[in-house]
Amino acid sequence: MLIGVVVVVLVVGGVLAALNLLHVGQEQPQLRVSSAYHVGGLPAGATGTSLQVSGQQFASDSQVTFYLDGQPLPGVNAKTDRNGALKVNLSVTSDWKVGQHTLTAADASNNRVQQGVTVVIVPQGQAHTPGPNGAPPDDASFKVAFTASSGSAIQSGTFTVTGHPDPAGGTVCASYANGMQDDGQPHTLSGVTSSGIRYQETLVASCQGTYRGGKIVYKEIYSQDLVVFETSLGNVTCTAAPHTLQAEGSFVDATHVKGTLSGPAYSYSCDDGSSSQVQAVTGTWEGQLLT
Repeated sequence: MLIGVVVVVLVVGGVLAALNLLHVGQEQPQLRVSSAYHVGGLPAGATGTSLQVSGQQFASDSQVTFYLDGQPLPGVNAKTDRNGALKVNLSVTSDWKVGQHTLTAADASNNRVQQGVTVVIVPQGQAHTPGPNGAPPDDASFKVAFTASSGSAIQSGTFTVTGHPDPAGGTVCASYANGMQDDGQPHTLSGVTSSGIRYQETLVASCQGTYRGGKIVYKEIYSQDLVVFETSLGNVTCTAAPHTLQAEGSFVDATHVKGTLSGPAYSYSCDDGSSSQVQAVTGTWEGQLLT
């Protein structure tokens, strides 16, 4: 009786040992993730981009479920081939929160990836990903030709965006078709008023502006605005108080921008004792990306 029990124990133990050996010899499923975008060497993505995922050692001809931080990713249709390998593009949606995540997967036989892959989700535009609506990345340098309208006044020019490493985004300055630039240097423009009086206006302006997430925010600061009118009684010199003009706009598609203009009212004081008030500016502008 005792000998029989010992034999049974040895047989059962031998079967278990054999199964354990088979389990040890079986390789675990593995994932590899690649991306056109990276953060510190890690594959990265943003809403509207995709991650290229490959796997092996899964069960053959099996559906595979992907998990982000342990939660199933909906809407992914992935199936292995007869060798237990798979390739799939995972689309990053707005449901993927910004930050680092661990991507794992399991097949229908519950063979699971034990060593997950770290991926980084960034705001649109960072890590050189496209901005919203296909806009240029935050670190890109580019130019936008614009036309601005305020009442009956129309002005054209170019925004120059200079990209900087994340998370700074771009800086924005402008130049105009009439020769005015916001470079902190004096620029003199000539013209004639509606009453036929000739004038020369000398302007000094500087630029402040940012570009992030497909949005241009630009501020033009006039530190000097001096106008000399050539009247029949002699020259009259008028000086404006410092004033600003602001433009904001967003890419509506990969190459077009639309936005608004605004600026507070300001006044001129003249050396003949007169003064005048310039009304607040409101308007719109449209731009096109220059290639």
